[in-house]
Amino acid sequence: MKKIFTLIITCASLFVNAQSPTTSPNAPTEDAAGVVSIYSDTYTDVAGTNFFPNWGQTTTYSEFDLSGDKMIQYSNLNYQGIEFGSDVNAAIKTTLHLDIWTSNLSTLEVYLISRTTGEKKVSVNLTANQWTTVDIDLKEYTDQGLSVGDIFQLKFVGVGSTGTIFLDNIYFYGSSGVSNPASSASVPQQRASRVSSIFSDAYTDLAGVNFFPNWGQSTQFDYFDLNGDSMIKYSNLNYQGIEFGSQVDASGKDYMHIDVYTPDVSNLEIYCISATNGEKFVTKALTADQWNSIDILVSDFTDQGLSVSDLIQFKFVDPDGNAGTIFIDNIYFYENVPTPMVAADEPTENEDRVVSIYSESYTNVSGTNYFPNWGQTTQFDEYSIEEDSMLKYSKLNYQGIEFGSDVDASTLDTLHMDVWSPDAASIDVFCISRGSGEKKVTASLTAGEWNSVNIAMSEYTSQGLSVNDLFQFKFVDPSNNGIIYLDNIFFFARATENVTNISFDELSIYPNPAKDVLTINVNTNGDIIRTLKLTNLYGQEIITRKINSTSINKTLSLNDLNAGVYFINLTTETGIYTHKVILK
Repeated sequence: MKKIFTLIITCASLFVNAQSPTTSPNAPTEDAAGVVSIYSDTYTDVAGTNFFPNWGQTTTYSEFDLSGDKMIQYSNLNYQGIEFGSDVNAAIKTTLHLDIWTSNLSTLEVYLISRTTGEKKVSVNLTANQWTTVDIDLKEYTDQGLSVGDIFQLKFVGVGSTGTIFLDNIYFYGSSGVSNPASSASVPQQRASRVSSIFSDAYTDLAGVNFFPNWGQSTQFDYFDLNGDSMIKYSNLNYQGIEFGSQVDASGKDYMHIDVYTPDVSNLEIYCISATNGEKFVTKALTADQWNSIDILVSDFTDQGLSVSDLIQFKFVDPDGNAGTIFIDNIYFYENVPTPMVAADEPTENEDRVVSIYSESYTNVSGTNYFPNWGQTTQFDEYSIEEDSMLKYSKLNYQGIEFGSDVDASTLDTLHMDVWSPDAASIDVFCISRGSGEKKVTASLTAGEWNSVNIAMSEYTSQGLSVNDLFQFKFVDPSNNGIIYLDNIFFFARATENVTNISFDELSIYPNPAKDVLTINVNTNGDIIRTLKLTNLYGQEIITRKINSTSINKTLSLNDLNAGVYFINLTTETGIYTHKVILK
């Protein structure tokens, strides 16, 4: 008798569970351009979505086909998840839509699950044996503190029994009504070593930062993604904090930077909060519907008595009470990057011996492109000091210059350029030939001053480069992402052993080639020798001696120098004498 009773119950259960819809839900009418679809025959769904992940549920899954209209069937439902193929930014939408059919469930809990803020549910009532069209305002989730900018899962929980549901047309739709940024903020140009970053894709951020601590605010939080660029969105803003993962010492920094976009907030109070002596703020006016690039002097906070060596939090306040929306990106402290305060020295080479690529002192090769697109990260500006223009390359990994016409440098012996950098120790300078490729010479730099770089063309030709068909330069920062200023880039021919307006009673510079020492004996015909200089191929001064005499009898030690080509330069009252010396 027991076996018969069990059979009757089982058959009854199968009869109940076998009930299914005989009609399809109404076809969606939302414009596909405004929809992010998870499951629907009407739209293109998020690729790679898993409709039956193994979460240990008792639920079973199948896809039900009703005359060509496919829908999801979850039977014996206790709970069930859906894992999206990629994260969904629902912060720009207003509504979650679902069509649900059931014969035996009266209430269903619908969860949205965020990567950063967990999960929140909304309960919906169902009518048996008919389609229930469900449109859930996303505010019902965000009001519970859920970020909807990074939704990656849905979850359904049956209330009261393990019944069966059929699901169709699961999608997000509707404009949030907020004017979202159509473009990203400008990419930061500060060198990473000068930055302490809180939030930026350009740098490594401080670990453990909480961008939505519960301070009792009405503000709502989401991450907003624009073509892979992540930013913070605070809506319904009254005030909002950011809690650092560890204390930040900004005492060695000059500025706090933040990029802010807003459709409707006119002013923003920006607070720095210290662990020891409270908080101070600076108010910044905002221009709507564009990125506001804000740099605040750290001294604006310290002048109010704030300690910035132990910062633990930021706070943002809308003093006008607009309950508006702000998008935030690139929050960091940075050291001010030095810039050249004076121009490079004006060149003195005769123009008839010069082929100029970039200089205001000469006529440049026409049609030259100083910023060709070679896929570099480098950014370009033309920078001026008074009336002297120069090239500025920042975030330099590599950068080319394409000549307007080929340059024959075979009769020229030197490439000159003036280089200024706040922090680069060297620069790789490539000459590029049409016929024989490219070769580089590395020039050492002294940071924070103009470097007069002279490279002998033999440094390239000795590597096998043809210099009669040069058509490009390339510059590489070996340390990556630095800043350089360039001026007076030209090839020239210089006489290396000519006497100009100078006569000598005696002149001997020996031995040549030299090894350890160099002896210099000079007597002029009454002409006072002001200075004696030993320079390398790049024009850098290795040894300088003040003479102020009509004669020289000196021995220079060369023990600390590398083998190569050097020049002795004698400056007198009537001219300059240059003598080439080879060091073995």
